[in-house]
Amino acid sequence: MYCYNCGKFFHANEIVRKFDWDTGPSYCCPHCGVDDIAETQECEICGKEFVEGEISHGFCLSCLWNAIDYDLMLAYLKDEGLLADFMVTFFFGAGTLKDSSPEFDAHLEETFRRMVANDKLLGWHEFLDRCRDFCIPVRDKGFNAESNDFAEWYADHIEKERKEIKA
Repeated sequence: MYCYNCGKFFHANEIVRKFDWDTGPSYCCPHCGVDDIAETQECEICGKEFVEGEISHGFCLSCLWNAIDYDLMLAYLKDEGLLADFMVTFFFGAGTLKDSSPEFDAHLEETFRRMVANDKLLGWHEFLDRCRDFCIPVRDKGFNAESNDFAEWYADHIEKERKEIKA
């Protein structure tokens, strides 16, 4: 649980129940006594508690951001059919490309891999930052935890990996 008034986290069993004859029962923070509290959810990776809107499909923004590497990015783009859109956005700044051919997709994948090699060779990580910005556009738009497609895909991706390990 989280208190918006004092900013402290606490367990649900610590909630203080108050009763007012005019308004009825209320549930309050054990630290400050104010009833402006919210349920929290634990990030599956770092284990920290977050309120609704700060976590997406079980992952906080920081952990999602750090989870994106070149291989994961390429897997996401290919699985979701976004490779052409990403590369067109990367090279031309904006736009989408519908109905690309398998040959063009293969060319884009090779170009993606070359960009990764350049990034690693030069130690810049600019391409990786652009990959992250594509998946989690937080810098100018704000993090929208409820509708983050990458977070949903990443949760499914991790679940598939867990099932493969068990098998």
